[in-house]
Amino acid sequence: MSMSSKHKKINIAIDGWSACGKGTLAKSLAKQLNYLCIDSGAMYRAFTLQALRNNILASDVEGVNNLIRNTQITFKNNPNTQVFEIY
Repeated sequence: MSMSSKHKKINIAIDGWSACGKGTLAKSLAKQLNYLCIDSGAMYRAFTLQALRNNILASDVEGVNNLIRNTQITFKNNPNTQVFEIY
């Protein structure tokens, strides 16, 4: 087995309706597999909040593009809850 196949990264995506338990399943699965769980919904909500705070409408393509270039979103592990939070 080559070195690259030993360390191949696996991404798991869970799709479904709003409030159907995707986040609960993802957090449980990530914990069991010792994976990082990224809440993409939280990421989108954080970006939307930044747009609202800067009065940028979705129709403002230039404003949205500038916001994309100038917004840094990171996830940090909260040691108390063992959950990755968005910053």
